[in-house]
Amino acid sequence: LKNISGPRIRPHRIDGYHNASFEVKADITGLDGTSTVYYNIDAPAVPNPAKKLIPDSGDLYKATVPVAGLSDGDHDIHFLARKGSGGQDTISTIFKVDLTGPEAKLNYPDPNDPQVGEIEIGGTITDSYAGVDKNKTKWMIVQKPTVPTAETSGWKDMTQSTTGSWKFTANLDTIIGSTPENYGTLESSGYYKIPIYILTEDKNGNKAVRSGTE
Repeated sequence: LKNISGPRIRPHRIDGYHNASFEVKADITGLDGTSTVYYNIDAPAVPNPAKKLIPDSGDLYKATVPVAGLSDGDHDIHFLARKGSGGQDTISTIFKVDLTGPEAKLNYPDPNDPQVGEIEIGGTITDSYAGVDKNKTKWMIVQKPTVPTAETSGWKDMTQSTTGSWKFTANLDTIIGSTPENYGTLESSGYYKIPIYILTEDKNGNKAVRSGTE
């Protein structure tokens, strides 16, 4: 049974997916002047000055919670409130983490099927947590040794982009011209494998660059 004269913790709901430190709040009653409140991630809270909630206003307490190093998905945040004159309360609630950009895969054409001229290139895109931002999927073909990042300028819009697929049209003769050696690696077949880079972003702002080979 709870000690009705002791602390009582009522954590605020934590909405959305988090990819950076966020503020957690709880209303806590039944404290005295020497009370302390702590939190911990995925394990019961214990007294720890680095994981202490501080008073805000009235019965409200808050702390900034880091997510670095946590895996994507659901996590438990545990609270412990201790009254200086005796008595304590514990409770936990769930929050969600998403630190990873969507996964893009090249579906067509077959990377082992030589291509020339204007072709359509397409594939799928998935994101298990915050969801794909379909307006942010881009493509790029670049000269070696450049490997583009999300911050590289020159990303091109897709011809069609949804939350589950993407496609664009590229004229290899125009882009690569007569110097495929500047873009790809010569295979034993006598053809060059040219990397195609796909930039993805989810609704949480997480970005990723994936590559397929044409």
